[in-house]
This record gives sequence, C-alpha cells and structure tokens, in this order.
Amino acid sequence: MDTAYEETAADPNLALAKVIALMLQWGLRREDLEHILADAVTVQDLQPRQTLYDQDSPVTTVYLLTTGTLYQDRMSVDSQGRRRVSLRREVHAGQLAGAYDLLYSRRYSTRTRALEVCQLAAIKSAAVEKLLYAFPDLRKRIAPVARMGRLRTIPLLRDLDLTALAYVAEAAVPQHFAQDEAIYTDADAAKRIFVIDRGQVRLTWPDGAAQWLGNGMGFGIVDAPLPNPGASGGAVYGHAAYATTETDVFVWPRRALVGLTNINPEKAEMELRQARQEALAATAPFARFTSDQRRRLIGYMSHYYLPIPHLLMQQGELGESLWILMPHSQAILHALERGQALQPVRIYGPNFFSELALKVEHPLDSTVEAEAGSQWLRLHHGDFRAFLADAGPHLLSRLELGPAEERFLGHNRARRRYGWLGAGENLVIFQRRHIIALLRKASISFVLVGILGLFAVIFLRRASGEPWQIMLLATFGLLAVLQFVWAVLDYLNDYILVTNQRIVHQEKLLFFAEWRQAAFLEQVRNVDVKVTFFGNLLNYGNLRIQTAATAGSIRFDYVPNAHNIRAKILEQQSLRQQHYQASSKMIIQNLLEERLGLRLEMPVRVTAGRAERAQGPDWLRRVRSWLKLDRPSQPFLADHLVWRKHWLILLGKISGPAIILAFILLLVSLQGLLPASVGVLVAALDMGLAFIGLGTMAWLAWNVADWRNDTYEIDNKQIADVAKKPLFFAENRRTALLGEIENIEVRMPSPINFLFNFGDVRLQTAATEGLFTFDWVPNPRAVSEEIRRRIEVYRQQQETTRMRQRAEEMPDWFEIYDRLEGNGDGVQNSGNGRP
Repeated sequence: MDTAYEETAADPNLALAKVIALMLQWGLRREDLEHILADAVTVQDLQPRQTLYDQDSPVTTVYLLTTGTLYQDRMSVDSQGRRRVSLRREVHAGQLAGAYDLLYSRRYSTRTRALEVCQLAAIKSAAVEKLLYAFPDLRKRIAPVARMGRLRTIPLLRDLDLTALAYVAEAAVPQHFAQDEAIYTDADAAKRIFVIDRGQVRLTWPDGAAQWLGNGMGFGIVDAPLPNPGASGGAVYGHAAYATTETDVFVWPRRALVGLTNINPEKAEMELRQARQEALAATAPFARFTSDQRRRLIGYMSHYYLPIPHLLMQQGELGESLWILMPHSQAILHALERGQALQPVRIYGPNFFSELALKVEHPLDSTVEAEAGSQWLRLHHGDFRAFLADAGPHLLSRLELGPAEERFLGHNRARRRYGWLGAGENLVIFQRRHIIALLRKASISFVLVGILGLFAVIFLRRASGEPWQIMLLATFGLLAVLQFVWAVLDYLNDYILVTNQRIVHQEKLLFFAEWRQAAFLEQVRNVDVKVTFFGNLLNYGNLRIQTAATAGSIRFDYVPNAHNIRAKILEQQSLRQQHYQASSKMIIQNLLEERLGLRLEMPVRVTAGRAERAQGPDWLRRVRSWLKLDRPSQPFLADHLVWRKHWLILLGKISGPAIILAFILLLVSLQGLLPASVGVLVAALDMGLAFIGLGTMAWLAWNVADWRNDTYEIDNKQIADVAKKPLFFAENRRTALLGEIENIEVRMPSPINFLFNFGDVRLQTAATEGLFTFDWVPNPRAVSEEIRRRIEVYRQQQETTRMRQRAEEMPDWFEIYDRLEGNGDGVQNSGNGRP
C-alpha cells in the first residue's frame, strides 16, 4: 500500500484509550478489548493533501480519526470506457475510515487524503477481525447494518456495492410523516431526495393530476431533468407530496446522494416508474383495469430489488400477497405433485404468482425463489382491500382469475361450512360414509314401511275403513318418515375431514350429541385400511388412523375409496414434513444473512398505518357496538387463558344449600303467624335456624370456592388441569407441554349440552397416563380450536428454535474454514451482496 502518512511520537496508549472508549459504547467488554487490541493500535499524523491509502489496495488497517477531516473519492470506468468520479465523501473526527472496506470488500474502495492536519488511531485489521469473531454483533455497531438491510432492497440504489451502500445508509436521515401531512409543496426548492421506507405518498400537480407511490419507491424528483443532477440550481419540485398514511421515509440532500452514488435521480426514478406500469399492464388479473386505475394501484404495492437469492413464497405457508416478477428478472419455481418434488423451473418476467391471495388467504402450492438481481412488486391482500375502499369496491369484479383459482374459490365457499378450520387450513378431503351406512341407519324405516304395506293389504282385503285402521296406518307411515329423516340427518352429520394440517372425525346426532376427534398430520404413525368381502364388492372399507397417544386411534367405518383416502393422508403428511424442512433451510439462511450483515428488510404492508375510516353513520356504529357486531373474530387474545366448568355445574353444586337457605327464610317469615304464647319455642327455633343458616352459607361458599378453584389453563407453552380444594386443603396440578398433545376430542353428550353449549375437551398425549379432560367447559368447540391453534404456533416455534440452535455455530465454522483456506488477503467480490 502506497501511503504518505508518518508515525509520530504521540502516545499510543492515548490512541488505544480512545479506541477502547469508542468500543465500550458499543457494549464490548474492556478486558477483551485490552487483550485483543494490545500492540495493535498506533498513532499516525497526516499533513494536508497527504494520502492515507489508495483505492484497490488491500485493507491492512482501520483508522479512527481523532482530529481533522479526510476526503474520500472513488474512480470508476463507465460503459464507454471513460474514467469518472463515482463517489465523494468526507470523514470527520470520531468516525472510522476503512471499516466498511474491511467488512465488505477487503480492499480499500476509495482514495483517502487529508484536507487538513489530521491525527488518527491506526488499528490493525487482524485485530478488528478478531473482535468481529469474538463479538458477532460488532458488525452492527461498525456499519448501519439494519438500515443497509432495507436500502439493499430499494430499486433506486440497486447498482451500489455494499461499501457504497454503507456510506449511503450512513447519510440517510429517517423521517416520519403523519397521515395527510404535507412533505413538500410544488414551490419548494428541489434540494432533497426521498425514498419510502414504509407507507404511501400521493403526488399532486397543479393541473389536478395525481400519482400514488408505495414502499420502496422514490420521489422528490423534478419533472424536467436537471443539467447538473447533484445541484438543483434553483429548480422547484413542481408538484406537492402528501403522506396518505403513517409513513416513514429516508431523506438525503440531493448533492450528498448524487456524490455518494453518481445516480441521476430523475432519469433513474422515471425509468422505474415506467417499468412498474409496464409490469402491471402485463399482469393478467388486472387486464380489465384502466391505465389510471393501474397507476393508482401501484401506490398500494411494495417494490423490491433483491441483490441475493431469496425465498419469497414457500409451499404450505399462508399466501397473503400477489407477487409480480418484473421484466428482465428471473426466479426459480419449485413445485410438488402428489407429494413428489418436480424439477425446478426457471421463470422469466413479467410473470405473477399467488393472485388468489387478493380474494382469500390460502395455502401456497409451490415455492418461488427470487434470483439475485431480480425486481418484484408485491400487493398484500390488506392493501388491495384498502385500494378497493378508496377506488371503488366494484373493481373487485374486474379482477381476472384463472380457472384453477375460480375452482378454489368455489371450494373455499364450501369450506365456510366448517368455520372452526384455522387460518391457512386448506380442506383436502371431505368424506361421509358409504351409502350402505345410510341404508343401515334407515333400516327401521324400511321395516315400518313393510309393516305398513302388510296392514294396508290386510285392510284392503277386508274392504274396511275403520278410523282406528286409518290411524294405525298413519302412525306407521309417520314413524317411517320420521325415522328415515333422522337417519338421513344422522348420516349427513358424520364425516372424516382431511386438511393440510390435521385429520378430523366427527360423529353427531342432531341436537342430541356430538363427538369430534382431531389428530395432527405429523403425529400420525399408521394409516390402516381393512376391507371385507362386501367392501370389495361395493368399494368401501374401515379406516384406522393411529397416533402415538395411548388411546389415539381414529376409526371410521364404511369409507368409500378408503385406499385413496389413505394415500391422500400420507401425501399431505409428506407435504407437511417437506414444509418443515424448507422452513429449516430458511431459518439457516436468515441466520447466516444476519450474522454476515446481509439480512434483507422488506416491509410487507403499505397502508398498515392508515386510520380506518368509520363505516356508516354514528347511530349505526353505536348500535353495532351495543349488539357486539364488530367484535374481533378471534375470541381468545390473552397469552394465559383460564377456563372453568360451566355455570350449570356451579348451579348443581349450590342447589342443595340454596334450597335449605330458602326453607330457613320461609320459616323465619312464617314466625309472625305464631301465637305469643309460644315465644320460648320461637326463640329456640331462631337459635337453631341461625346455626343451620350459618352452616349452610359456609357450605354454599365452600361449593362456590371449590367450583372456582378447579381450572383448566393454557399459555403459549403448556396446558394445566388444576383440581384444588378451598382454603389450605389438597391441590392436584397436572401439566403437559403443548407439543406433547397428540389428539384433541370434543364431546357434547346430551341435548342439554347443545342447549347451553358446554361439553368436554379431551387432550391425549403419548404418556402412559396422558389423558387430560377439560370437563364441562363452556363453548368446547372454541376451546379445542384455541388449543389447536396454540399447538400449531408452539410447534413452529420449537422447530425454529431447534433449527436456530443447529445453525448458530455454522457461521463460526465458515469463518474458521475461510481462515484456514484463505490465501492471506481474503479478497472478495465487492458486488452488492454476492461473494
């Protein structure tokens, strides 16, 4: 490295102290710093115009500027082979020089000179690398990693390497605007450039024209290109900008942004706007939208640039957004068919995926991985609903979906009959018993019809029409009809249901009893099919699904096409396992990106911060609130929930003492009718009633406390069945982790349970005594679904934790491997995130 600095006799201990003081502010430990930085820090002085280091020389030292000012510039070659300055910046006292180069390129990306007399603390790069190894979070302190993770996805900055992007992130000023707040007016000087972090901005021109912009889109450009992009030269914006929702933006002085990036903001942003309009025009679902409607719709979208391969959609997850692959971009489609992975297919833009999410959230049936350097538009279903509220709900009817999506919507409408299915739970199979089961259930009605026919023949032969005979025939006829109707209803209420998450078996006798059993797909151990002689002839069999629970089998007889259902269950189980495996890979990727400072930040929603507009007049909203018509769809929101037995159980417990107390009150009220001559007896009676009343009240309080102390509890980790006697008597608490639950059953065994909506929820685990029964809880269906939802969340968190534990040491392995294999200078490509 050709340098013109000279070491002086300045105290190196003072320089070391300044370096340590800076790093102590970053949360590092003093003893570690003193050990690693010992003999690694020296003091250096520079005279004006002297060079500290040259561009493209290996990084051997990182500098902390203590006094003075440094000037940095970078020379590059344009497409026509001409050398030009592509970056200019200054370094002031208290800042580091060469740190970004060490992190991202291992070669100095600029030529750095002194503008005045400067003094620096020079830190050997090997010592800084040791600190990075010992303190992985140090990378986030040296560089604005979090902000870089967002700016890396901004299309306007797509051509910057990581070092230049770090400078841009350092210069960015985050700013927040409230809904309907003005950002600038049409007469303001065009001295600042803006990029939307998250939110929405509306641009308006004096002639009435308007344009909406969403996440990742830039503004603050003038309508006519400037001769000097780095200086406004007195030009004004010519349009006004307003935040239409709670909006966060990044702001740069025009001169600073152009100096750091050599970007022409007007030219680059107008090209991006044109590309967005072309991509949306080529998206089939919006073919019936006008060009003005599509221009407005862009303002409800997020625009991303992805510098590295990135998984956008994963099969089995809940699809909530339409993704549009923009022209000149590429992606890889991974699909599964019948549980088998198909050959990955390369997809070219313009293209689109998951358009069904604009109408309904649904499980994704394929995985889409963006390739490095691709650009995407994303329209979240919540933002699409906001667009319809603003532009007109009638536009929903203009949305064009393919035949497969329309079939799914029809299937989803049928799914609404089972409102207890969870979000993202896709109905795969719904199967009732074979028709032979209906014939068996209706056999009594056939017997009654036979008897009816026999009596009819007898009465007709005798040619008699006595009233009792007619009544007898009518009775048998009515009984036959009623029994047949009951058989049909009972047949229709019994089914087995397979989703992409679980298997559900329901047996229900209308208004009399209900039993529902559910098992998670990942808990299924065996799926057995038994077919009898008549089953082979009529194509039905008996299905038995076994889990690890002691009594965990689900049995369903007279199942049509039983072998096909078995195959579907195994297929969904395989898809479920592949989904977990793909999630594990994503966790590893995210950990590595975070450890290396390459994590991408991609805000999902555009209009999430917008205040909801009131629907309807005030009196109607008050009525809806009073009737609780606007209550949230999710009934349980607390982290820790406690259920008790239904109030009818409490009523049964207190009925005895309540009757005794009522009888005592009756006796007391009748005492006034007794003659005065029996006053002594009345006094004795009052004393006895008082003692009995106190004892009865204590009995009543005991029963109420006993009912209240018996609880069924759940949090985000475990369930608990607590049986506790009042005061200081016995308590029995049984607990189980949510991940140990294999099956969930709901029992409502009588008409009273249906009338008052209470029953039993039985939770089976793999333990020998692993049955937990929540007896007589109110709304048992909702209780079971809440338990199921929490089990699903718990298992996902456990899987994530296991993968994180396995992946935590991987970056250390790679760092050590790089050290062992490296050739000394560790030179890497300085491209935007690609090694």
